Amino acid sequence: MHGSIQWCFMTKSTSPRVSKPNLQLLWSCTISTIFILALCCFFEPHWETNDDVAMSMVAHGYGIAAVSTPNLFFSNVLWGYFVRSIPRINGALGYSVATIGVLNFVGIVILLSLRRLGVGWLIALSVLTIVLTRPVLFPQFTINAGLVTVGAISCWYLYEQRGSMSALLIGCLLAWVGYLIRSMEFVLVLLVALPILP
Repeated sequence: MHGSIQWCFMTKSTSPRVSKPNLQLLWSCTISTIFILALCCFFEPHWETNDDVAMSMVAHGYGIAAVSTPNLFFSNVLWGYFVRSIPRINGALGYSVATIGVLNFVGIVILLSLRRLGVGWLIALSVLTIVLTRPVLFPQFTINAGLVTVGAISCWYLYEQRGSMSALLIGCLLAWVGYLIRSMEFVLVLLVALPILP
Protein backbone atom coordinates (compact mmCIF):
# COMPACT_ATOMS: atom_id res chain seq x y z
CA MET A 1 0.00 0.00 0.00
CA HIS A 2 2.71 2.45 1.04
CA GLY A 3 4.74 1.51 -2.04
CA SER A 4 1.82 2.16 -4.41
CA ILE A 5 1.12 5.56 -2.83
CA GLN A 6 4.79 6.48 -3.16
CA TRP A 7 4.80 5.26 -6.79
CA CYS A 8 1.71 7.40 -7.59
CA PHE A 9 3.32 10.42 -5.99
CA MET A 10 6.53 9.95 -7.94
CA THR A 11 4.80 9.53 -11.29
CA LYS A 12 2.70 12.64 -10.69
CA SER A 13 5.67 14.78 -9.81
CA THR A 14 8.00 13.47 -12.50
CA SER A 15 5.61 13.09 -15.45
CA PRO A 16 6.01 15.93 -17.95
CA ARG A 17 2.54 17.47 -18.16
CA VAL A 18 1.62 20.69 -19.89
CA SER A 19 -0.33 23.07 -17.65
CA LYS A 20 -3.86 24.03 -18.66
CA PRO A 21 -3.06 27.71 -19.45
CA ASN A 22 -0.11 26.66 -21.63
CA LEU A 23 -2.26 24.08 -23.38
CA GLN A 24 -4.90 26.74 -24.08
CA LEU A 25 -2.22 29.02 -25.52
CA LEU A 26 -0.87 26.22 -27.71
CA TRP A 27 -4.34 25.34 -29.01
CA SER A 28 -5.20 29.01 -29.63
CA CYS A 29 -2.00 29.57 -31.63
CA THR A 30 -2.49 26.38 -33.64
CA ILE A 31 -6.17 26.93 -34.42
CA SER A 32 -5.84 30.60 -35.38
CA THR A 33 -2.81 29.95 -37.61
CA ILE A 34 -4.41 26.96 -39.36
CA PHE A 35 -7.66 28.88 -39.86
CA ILE A 36 -5.89 31.84 -41.50
CA LEU A 37 -3.63 29.62 -43.62
CA ALA A 38 -6.67 27.62 -44.79
CA LEU A 39 -8.48 30.81 -45.79
CA CYS A 40 -5.41 32.00 -47.73
CA CYS A 41 -4.96 28.60 -49.43
CA PHE A 42 -8.57 28.04 -50.48
CA PHE A 43 -9.33 31.66 -51.38
CA GLU A 44 -7.24 34.48 -52.78
CA PRO A 45 -7.18 37.49 -50.45
CA HIS A 46 -7.56 40.91 -52.09
CA TRP A 47 -6.95 44.33 -50.58
CA GLU A 48 -10.27 45.98 -49.83
CA THR A 49 -9.06 49.46 -50.80
CA ASN A 50 -6.21 50.99 -52.78
CA ASP A 51 -4.83 52.67 -49.64
CA ASP A 52 -3.07 49.48 -48.52
CA VAL A 53 -1.65 48.95 -52.01
CA ALA A 54 -0.29 52.50 -52.08
CA MET A 55 1.21 52.20 -48.58
CA SER A 56 2.86 48.90 -49.53
CA MET A 57 4.38 50.62 -52.57
CA VAL A 58 5.67 53.47 -50.41
CA ALA A 59 7.05 51.12 -47.75
CA HIS A 60 8.88 48.89 -50.24
CA GLY A 61 9.74 51.33 -53.04
CA TYR A 62 7.85 50.15 -56.12
CA GLY A 63 4.95 51.35 -58.27
CA ILE A 64 4.14 54.95 -57.34
CA ALA A 65 7.18 55.20 -55.03
CA ALA A 66 10.65 55.57 -56.51
CA VAL A 67 12.33 54.76 -53.19
CA SER A 68 11.34 52.91 -50.04
CA THR A 69 10.29 55.13 -47.12
CA PRO A 70 8.65 54.54 -43.73
CA ASN A 71 6.47 57.64 -44.12
CA LEU A 72 3.18 55.90 -44.87
CA PHE A 73 0.11 57.99 -45.61
CA PHE A 74 -2.19 56.98 -42.77
CA SER A 75 -0.04 54.89 -40.41
CA ASN A 76 2.61 55.96 -37.93
CA VAL A 77 6.20 56.14 -39.13
CA LEU A 78 7.18 53.45 -36.58
CA TRP A 79 4.75 51.06 -38.27
CA GLY A 80 6.42 52.01 -41.56
CA TYR A 81 9.84 51.09 -40.19
CA PHE A 82 8.45 47.81 -38.87
CA VAL A 83 6.85 46.66 -42.15
CA ARG A 84 9.97 47.63 -44.10
CA SER A 85 12.12 45.47 -41.81
CA ILE A 86 10.14 42.30 -42.55
CA PRO A 87 11.76 40.25 -45.34
CA ARG A 88 9.79 38.92 -48.29
CA ILE A 89 8.19 35.58 -47.34
CA ASN A 90 7.11 33.26 -50.16
CA GLY A 91 6.73 36.25 -52.49
CA ALA A 92 4.72 38.34 -50.01
CA LEU A 93 6.16 41.74 -49.09
CA GLY A 94 6.63 42.85 -45.49
CA TYR A 95 3.48 44.99 -45.52
CA SER A 96 1.35 41.97 -46.46
CA VAL A 97 3.13 39.71 -43.96
CA ALA A 98 2.57 42.27 -41.18
CA THR A 99 -1.12 42.55 -42.09
CA ILE A 100 -1.75 38.80 -41.93
CA GLY A 101 0.50 38.47 -38.87
CA VAL A 102 -1.52 41.08 -36.99
CA LEU A 103 -4.77 39.27 -37.84
CA ASN A 104 -3.30 35.98 -36.66
CA PHE A 105 -2.22 37.55 -33.36
CA VAL A 106 -5.72 39.01 -32.91
CA GLY A 107 -7.19 35.55 -33.52
CA ILE A 108 -4.91 34.02 -30.90
CA VAL A 109 -5.80 36.71 -28.36
CA ILE A 110 -9.54 36.38 -28.98
CA LEU A 111 -9.49 32.58 -28.64
CA LEU A 112 -7.28 32.62 -25.57
CA SER A 113 -9.27 35.39 -23.83
CA LEU A 114 -12.58 33.65 -24.42
CA ARG A 115 -11.25 30.30 -23.24
CA ARG A 116 -9.70 31.75 -20.09
CA LEU A 117 -12.99 33.50 -19.33
CA GLY A 118 -14.70 30.10 -19.39
CA VAL A 119 -16.32 30.27 -22.85
CA GLY A 120 -16.63 26.88 -24.58
CA TRP A 121 -14.63 25.96 -27.66
CA LEU A 122 -17.67 25.95 -29.97
CA ILE A 123 -18.59 29.55 -29.15
CA ALA A 124 -14.94 30.67 -29.20
CA LEU A 125 -14.41 29.12 -32.66
CA SER A 126 -17.64 30.69 -33.92
CA VAL A 127 -16.48 34.12 -32.75
CA LEU A 128 -13.09 33.58 -34.40
CA THR A 129 -14.76 32.63 -37.69
CA ILE A 130 -17.15 35.59 -37.63
CA VAL A 131 -14.51 38.13 -36.63
CA LEU A 132 -11.61 37.07 -38.89
CA THR A 133 -13.01 35.64 -42.12
CA ARG A 134 -13.72 38.90 -43.91
CA PRO A 135 -10.63 40.81 -42.67
CA VAL A 136 -8.37 37.97 -43.85
CA LEU A 137 -10.00 37.69 -47.28
CA PHE A 138 -10.30 41.48 -47.76
CA PRO A 139 -7.60 43.02 -45.55
CA GLN A 140 -7.75 46.72 -44.77
CA PHE A 141 -5.46 48.56 -42.36
CA THR A 142 -8.23 50.55 -40.63
CA ILE A 143 -10.18 47.38 -39.83
CA ASN A 144 -6.96 45.77 -38.61
CA ALA A 145 -6.33 48.70 -36.25
CA GLY A 146 -9.86 48.31 -34.88
CA LEU A 147 -9.48 44.56 -34.39
CA VAL A 148 -6.14 44.97 -32.65
CA THR A 149 -7.75 47.50 -30.30
CA VAL A 150 -10.62 45.07 -29.63
CA GLY A 151 -7.96 42.46 -28.79
CA ALA A 152 -6.40 44.94 -26.34
CA ILE A 153 -9.76 45.54 -24.68
CA SER A 154 -10.39 41.79 -24.34
CA CYS A 155 -6.97 41.44 -22.66
CA TRP A 156 -7.79 44.25 -20.24
CA TYR A 157 -11.12 42.63 -19.43
CA LEU A 158 -9.32 39.34 -18.79
CA TYR A 159 -6.95 41.21 -16.46
CA GLU A 160 -9.90 42.66 -14.56
CA GLN A 161 -11.59 39.25 -14.20
CA ARG A 162 -8.55 37.04 -13.56
CA GLY A 163 -5.82 39.44 -12.46
CA SER A 164 -3.46 38.20 -15.18
CA MET A 165 -0.52 40.61 -15.44
CA SER A 166 0.52 39.10 -18.79
CA ALA A 167 -2.96 39.92 -20.17
CA LEU A 168 -2.55 43.53 -19.03
CA LEU A 169 0.86 43.86 -20.70
CA ILE A 170 -0.26 42.18 -23.94
CA GLY A 171 -3.32 44.45 -23.97
CA CYS A 172 -1.11 47.53 -23.67
CA LEU A 173 1.14 46.25 -26.49
CA LEU A 174 -1.88 45.60 -28.72
CA ALA A 175 -3.29 49.06 -27.98
CA TRP A 176 0.02 50.61 -29.00
CA VAL A 177 0.11 48.58 -32.24
CA GLY A 178 -3.50 49.56 -32.99
CA TYR A 179 -2.55 53.21 -32.54
CA LEU A 180 0.46 52.83 -34.84
CA ILE A 181 -1.57 51.20 -37.61
CA ARG A 182 -4.37 53.81 -37.58
CA SER A 183 -4.65 56.27 -34.70
CA MET A 184 -8.14 57.52 -35.60
CA GLU A 185 -9.59 53.98 -35.59
CA PHE A 186 -7.85 53.24 -32.30
CA VAL A 187 -9.45 56.30 -30.68
CA LEU A 188 -12.88 55.48 -32.15
CA VAL A 189 -12.89 51.89 -30.85
CA LEU A 190 -11.60 53.05 -27.47
CA LEU A 191 -14.38 55.66 -27.18
CA VAL A 192 -17.05 53.09 -28.08
CA ALA A 193 -15.61 50.65 -25.53
CA LEU A 194 -15.28 53.18 -22.68
CA PRO A 195 -18.43 51.98 -20.83
CA ILE A 196 -17.02 48.44 -20.53
CA LEU A 197 -13.37 49.27 -19.92
CA PRO A 198 -12.03 48.20 -16.50
